[in-house]
Amino acid sequence: ASSSIEELAKRFVMINVEDQEEPTDAAWHADGSYIPRIFFYDGEHGQLMSDMECEGGNPKYKFFYSSEEAIVKSMRKALAVVERRREQEEEMENLLNVKENSDAAGKQEL
Repeated sequence: ASSSIEELAKRFVMINVEDQEEPTDAAWHADGSYIPRIFFYDGEHGQLMSDMECEGGNPKYKFFYSSEEAIVKSMRKALAVVERRREQEEEMENLLNVKENSDAAGKQEL
């Protein structure tokens, strides 16, 4: 196994699903049913990251990875996307807190 995949895997929950255990929701079959496929799921937001396709792969089989390098690239990209979402949420939370504190200060002055 790739040492890069092994190291990155520590930051993921990885699940191997058998054919009969596959989710039936259409989102999991955007480009058909074939195996093996690798999907990335954002557990914090409860979202399938359907835009996380194998870059440079076969457009007919968007979630099939033929090389370790492609898997590593997508794993890094998925981590970056989730981190960016966290940062955006923190920024929004900070803005809301500033506004709430400002509103509360304004009311105290009255």
